[in-house]
Amino acid sequence: MISVVYHKIKKFDPSMKFENFLHVKNFNNQIRFFKKKYKFFNCENLFEKKNLFKKKNIFLTFDDGLKGHYKYVLPILRRNKINGIFYLATLPFQDEMILPVHKVHIMLACIKNNLIIDCINKNLDKKIIDENNYYKFEKMIYKNQTNANNNIKIKKILNYYIGENYKKEFIGKIFQYFFPTISEKKFVKKYYLSEK
Repeated sequence: MISVVYHKIKKFDPSMKFENFLHVKNFNNQIRFFKKKYKFFNCENLFEKKNLFKKKNIFLTFDDGLKGHYKYVLPILRRNKINGIFYLATLPFQDEMILPVHKVHIMLACIKNNLIIDCINKNLDKKIIDENNYYKFEKMIYKNQTNANNNIKIKKILNYYIGENYKKEFIGKIFQYFFPTISEKKFVKKYYLSEK
């Protein structure tokens, strides 16, 4: 059985001109390709023990509970009579705040890398770096990504090197610098799937 994990699937948004995502047309092309090569596994039967792990079975998962999954992905799945597993992020609705990892994504999508690096360098206190994580993740994380080097550097610093006790506050500070007027409560409703 093959599981394919997806994150952002959407159309180009000029306000997020540096964003990395899979265009909805390419997602549709991938579905057509998969239909020719594999048999889509019905995720409703995921917990049945028989015939689960056949080589030619495939199923899809969609991470982060992004609203684009409902807007773009669901119609394609329905049209092709296939389903998938959608993982929802509940914390944004509980706290009415954007998840720190998504704040990083948004900054990378909207702001030039060199400006983000400059802001990090001006505000980063070496005391908040977790040295164990630094040495652990320096060589192994993002090594297969083809993003620009500064993009990778930003992700490593913000997602891995900063200690857990400081991460939310530090990312929030950098995010606030670039988006001082953003209402996180409104953005949460726009960006994430709701319970409904």
